[in-house]
Amino acid sequence: MSYGVEIIDMDRFEEELQHQKAYQENLYQQSIDRAKSFYEGYKACLDNVQMLICSSDYEDIEKKTKIYCNGADHALYEICKELDINSQDIREQNISIDQKCSLIAKRIEEILYK
Repeated sequence: MSYGVEIIDMDRFEEELQHQKAYQENLYQQSIDRAKSFYEGYKACLDNVQMLICSSDYEDIEKKTKIYCNGADHALYEICKELDINSQDIREQNISIDQKCSLIAKRIEEILYK
């Protein structure tokens, strides 16, 4: 059995070719759209990081954090002064306020429960 041109329905063949071209074009466009979307999200993320580092808000946050830490250190100093507890060694350490409070709390417990 041999197949020849007379057996092929040219209209249907042409229609299927157009369908396959449209399908491949759609896949191609989806791939490009996904790549663009990923790139735009990645670029936006990098832009946000750069903006945070370079903005004056970052400096303001740094100043506010320093003011907060100084205020907390002063409060710890006043509390320890009232309780007649030495806290200078703890306040001068380069650790978080939570860690300083924990160390001072342990020191107060030691004095109270001698």
